[in-house]
Amino acid sequence: MSSSPKIFSLLFLFLILSECSGTFSSSKCQWSDDKSNDYDLTHLKKPDFWKVKDGNGDSGLFAMDYLFNFCNTVSQKCKNNYVGALEALEVLGQLTETCEILGKNEAEKDQIFTHIDLNKPDTGIKISYHNGDLCTGSENPSENGQLRKASFLIYCSESQDLNFVQSKINSKDVTKCSLEFSIKSPAGCRIGYGSGAKKSAIILFWIVIVFVIYAVAGYFYNNKVKGKNGIEAFPNLEFWKEMPGLVRDGVKFSFEKICVGFEAAKATMNNKTTGGSGYSVV
Repeated sequence: MSSSPKIFSLLFLFLILSECSGTFSSSKCQWSDDKSNDYDLTHLKKPDFWKVKDGNGDSGLFAMDYLFNFCNTVSQKCKNNYVGALEALEVLGQLTETCEILGKNEAEKDQIFTHIDLNKPDTGIKISYHNGDLCTGSENPSENGQLRKASFLIYCSESQDLNFVQSKINSKDVTKCSLEFSIKSPAGCRIGYGSGAKKSAIILFWIVIVFVIYAVAGYFYNNKVKGKNGIEAFPNLEFWKEMPGLVRDGVKFSFEKICVGFEAAKATMNNKTTGGSGYSVV
């Protein structure tokens, strides 16, 4: 069983490498900010679309629905086009072909990314779909005649909400022609954000599992093959008995090295304040 520590070390190294490895591919589903932080919208991709009912009125017979998608277009056409976001009339619970285009996401110019809070980038990201239909009847008259757009605030979160929430319309930044929706989702987090603790927990979990297997297998081997019993059957017992002393010596050695380095730095600073080049000040 002398090879057990080596086997344990190899397994530990394998676990670390497997947890740290990963792949990343570029597509309309990914965005990189100016600091090379990557964001993946896969969590928001739907086979058909997200649907949010207009929060400003629903008669029960008629309603306006907002349909949108990420990484892909909405599965329902609007004016013979597949687009990123649209407004559709619903009658008796059924979507009709009466619609308006809120924004597109096919071309790079149509889909604009930014941070929700530039001072706190980890808050989440904002995605805006532009180049919709011409705006009329906006709460902000200056928007009339301009192209409609829809913005989506993706707040960084470990879990994802069931659906988007429509922001209340006002006469400033959220209007009929500049709609806004929000959701909490992992898609709003940069890739790798918050994963350090998770990876550490996973690695620790597997270390415990491997150690238990190592201890049980080693005990069984020593008991059945070498005839050892009780604590004496624990694998590599002498090594584990010496472990506390080795740790204590390592801590003591590190502390001494830190003290030596501190004294050397202190002496260097004193030397600079008394002459700089080693000569005494006259």
